[in-house]
Amino acid sequence: MPTSSQPPERYPLPQPAEGAPWDALLAITGARGKLPRPYAATLHSPEGARALDALSRSLWRSGALPTELREAIYLLVARQSACAPQWRNHVGPAMAAGLTDADLQAIARGQPLPAASPLADGLEFVRQLCEEGRVSDGIWAAVRARHGAAGVAELPLFVSLAQAIAWLINVQNTDAQPDEAPWAV
Repeated sequence: MPTSSQPPERYPLPQPAEGAPWDALLAITGARGKLPRPYAATLHSPEGARALDALSRSLWRSGALPTELREAIYLLVARQSACAPQWRNHVGPAMAAGLTDADLQAIARGQPLPAASPLADGLEFVRQLCEEGRVSDGIWAAVRARHGAAGVAELPLFVSLAQAIAWLINVQNTDAQPDEAPWAV
């Protein structure tokens, strides 16, 4: 029985003798220079790990959605999924991308951004998709008008990616405590 207060790691990294999981680890770290910690939970499903990595790298490289919106999506999903590490990891990049303190406060409180904000329709799309499982015609049209056909196609993919990452973090043993809420204001 462990004497440490730390629980055993749920998803230890694969070892060279494990074959395909090790190869997936090498492929992802070779492409990125490091292994994003959420990916540890996927490595024993090597094809899934590679697919998630390919989707992530593709969506982050695409120009269909502005970086400011992509970072805001990660924050909104982190809040909705109670994923403190994801919130902490994306606050700095979100601010560097142009989110304001007022934007962060609104997302933290679960409030919509002012209608004049260029992020408002995109985040409402995310909210509707996550909370209602669908998106209204009006919000879909607003996102299409602002971000084009590629943007409205990419937005649910990006939400899916942010949600998958949040769940992968939450299912692992992390430093987050259940009552920790870095978005609490």
